[in-house]
Amino acid sequence: MNSPKFHRSLFLMLLGISISVQAHTLSPDQYLIWGLDSQDVQIPVGSVITEAVLTIHDFVPSKARFNLHLLDNTAVGVQLGVKEQPGNIFDGFGTLLTGNASGGKWICRLSQINPANSPMRTIFGDSFKMTLSNGSEVSFSSALLELMDYIGNGGGFGLGFSFTDVCTFSQITLDIIAKSYAGGYQEKVYSFQISQMYVYDPVLGTWVYQGSDGQSEWEIQEDDPYVPLTVTNCQVIAGETIGQDTLTISGTFDRVLSNLPQSSAIKTENQPGQITTLVVDFANRTFEVVATRVDLSGLSSPIQINLLVGSYLMTGQVDETIINGDELIPLRLMRGYQDQLRVSEVAVNKGQAPGTDTLTVCGEITTDNPGINLTNQKVIINWGDQPFVIPIGSFIQTKNLNKYACKVDVPGGFVDCLIDFDRCLFTINLSKASLDVASGRVKFMIRFAQFKQFEYVQM
Repeated sequence: MNSPKFHRSLFLMLLGISISVQAHTLSPDQYLIWGLDSQDVQIPVGSVITEAVLTIHDFVPSKARFNLHLLDNTAVGVQLGVKEQPGNIFDGFGTLLTGNASGGKWICRLSQINPANSPMRTIFGDSFKMTLSNGSEVSFSSALLELMDYIGNGGGFGLGFSFTDVCTFSQITLDIIAKSYAGGYQEKVYSFQISQMYVYDPVLGTWVYQGSDGQSEWEIQEDDPYVPLTVTNCQVIAGETIGQDTLTISGTFDRVLSNLPQSSAIKTENQPGQITTLVVDFANRTFEVVATRVDLSGLSSPIQINLLVGSYLMTGQVDETIINGDELIPLRLMRGYQDQLRVSEVAVNKGQAPGTDTLTVCGEITTDNPGINLTNQKVIINWGDQPFVIPIGSFIQTKNLNKYACKVDVPGGFVDCLIDFDRCLFTINLSKASLDVASGRVKFMIRFAQFKQFEYVQM
């Protein structure tokens, strides 16, 4: 099963039972501080920070309100606390940041935050600019200058969240980008995830700090009885279009639950939230959940399932040893989340004369950029060490705007190619070629824009 950088959470409510896939919920009376170590951002000599992007993934609801501040001299780690009084507890501290929700994410770009009352505007002026080694010019917002100052003082830096509304999310990430202004041009990205410091312990039902025996305050469960779930079957099916996916999870539990309703089982079908089947059989200690017509884009392994039944938390994990059996997770779920390539069929035919070899490669393809347009891109197909370059302007869009086709002579052969980003499929037919290799282990690669993915195939 593929493990993408990010995963999308599934959160469904039904009859007082919540079914979640690693979602975190924060309420208006809470605040969160994420402290980072300045030593983890070692900017090379001759380079400077040009961007920092904070992303809250699977942010629900999209209009949930909270205050976000860039903070100085924070302790490394994650602190979750309760406000002593309503309002923004970070008011007057650090730098207030803003952002926007789009496509299930809440994104803040520090390069776009430049308040007039920032002390950095007084020090550096209204428009502080610098020319990079590649000749491009970058303008520094006051928020970026504040970040550089906080990192540079060596005392740690962080982010403070003061919540106004209830919201859920699956992950918070921070990407800091540095580019060179002296010497050879280079670009370096420092990536942080809030869950890198904490791991979920299903036995304790809490998030535990890695390298510490103590229990973190990142996510504290109530003192409800914990009931382990053993997942014996998990099927993930990707729909032809986004929002038409299906998830089926079933298994067992081995504890007797007391103080239950008189019924020996909870059974329901076709309820709001796309749960088409839910059965918790207390007599036989089995459960089954089926959710259809849902968006599982970006789903990764392992999957955490939580069933909250009254005061009982029934929880378990399932990984790639169970998910879809021997089958891989459908690559279509990575649409808009990750660049990936998977080859499903390869055929090579060596002709009797030079320039008469043919090659057919079919498979699945996804890109993290759903707006890519191949009509203005150069596409390079590599078979081993042989590149076949499809020039800009060769592809045309079909009636489906995310489906591209070309038939074109290229140096070394003739390419008939079809790439469908909606169905996440590709077919490449190469003819009139002289292939260097036709057997053994061969590296196949597709390149365009920022996409550069390959897979080794065995002939």
